[in-house]
Amino acid sequence: EEITHTFESVDSDKDSKLSKAELIAWVKSEAEELADADAEHEVSAVLEVYDHHKDNFSSKAEFAENVRAMAADEIEAHLEDGAVAEHKVGDKRPHEN
Repeated sequence: EEITHTFESVDSDKDSKLSKAELIAWVKSEAEELADADAEHEVSAVLEVYDHHKDNFSSKAEFAENVRAMAADEIEAHLEDGAVAEHKVGDKRPHEN
């Protein structure tokens, strides 16, 4: 699964959990233009919501929950922007007589 592969690649010390530093490094690699302070703020906000163990780490399950939520938010944003609706316009079937 893609989430497992991503988790394992971000887990640089291979301790089966993601530290704040590992998450910041990942965020920075995904959005290189993001300032360090902004990446740290973003990771802190994510840990606030998804660190259910409150240990300042992200387990694989917590990471997966976060990634799935981000994907759902992206789909919702596309729907709100009409991007998905535009693609469906060409899929209309002709009316039957």
